[in-house]
Amino acid sequence: MRTLIHLLALLALAGCGGVSVGTGEGPAKEERFINGIPVVQYYQAFHYKKSEGEDLPFHYLSNSSTKLKKLEGDKNLYFTASIFLFENNTYTVDYDESVLEMADSGIITLTSVFKTRVKGTWKIEDMSLVLDGLGKGTGATVNDQQAFVFAFDRAINTPELKGKADFYYYTSSNQGYTD
Repeated sequence: MRTLIHLLALLALAGCGGVSVGTGEGPAKEERFINGIPVVQYYQAFHYKKSEGEDLPFHYLSNSSTKLKKLEGDKNLYFTASIFLFENNTYTVDYDESVLEMADSGIITLTSVFKTRVKGTWKIEDMSLVLDGLGKGTGATVNDQQAFVFAFDRAINTPELKGKADFYYYTSSNQGYTD
């Protein structure tokens, strides 16, 4: 229920169109679907992978920079999190907090102030993707792209992260996971 409340608030604030949240169908876990895709298959599509011969060969989950809180003056604290889901049901999250400042001249600076890596295990529980010790995601479609809304159960650094929900998309990059 808490995730749904955060999702509804996020959608109201974002004002984005083309957003739908997956609903479960069928009495048994194996028969449930998110946006027409079996639940397990839906979340497995987000596994980290590297594809040879592509300009952007690394594929993983990422959010846009999301505001955590307002700071003094024209400064705001934002976070980004890259989620690497591995086939062995472990995950790694590369988490970053940055201060965004807009000068009177219109120049915007983004300065990283905290970085860390969080590791754990993940599982599918009913209709959700659970990152043990971190939070829970619910399948969604945003602008015709498979995604999920992830809500943090705890703060990693700044207390405002707890309960924060954001969309995560499968993205491609020229930088991948390194241990």
